[in-house]
Amino acid sequence: MNESVATSQQKGRCAEVVKQVYGAKDLQELLGVSESKAYQYIRIMNAELQEKGFLTVRGKVPAAYVKERFFGVTADESA
Repeated sequence: MNESVATSQQKGRCAEVVKQVYGAKDLQELLGVSESKAYQYIRIMNAELQEKGFLTVRGKVPAAYVKERFFGVTADESA
């Protein structure tokens, strides 16, 4: 276990884990859409990323890209 995580948990603080990629279930909760619609969005975004030269994982999409496409938040603004 990571020492910094263990230390923060021992002090009673919860270490928040930030997801780097979203799956269909995550998009369902985030956007309030059906599972099939979530998978459709993932396919669309992965196709866009592939056109830009990025490697993609089937059924997953980077959280930063979801935030950019759906909410207009760039990585610089969310930090």
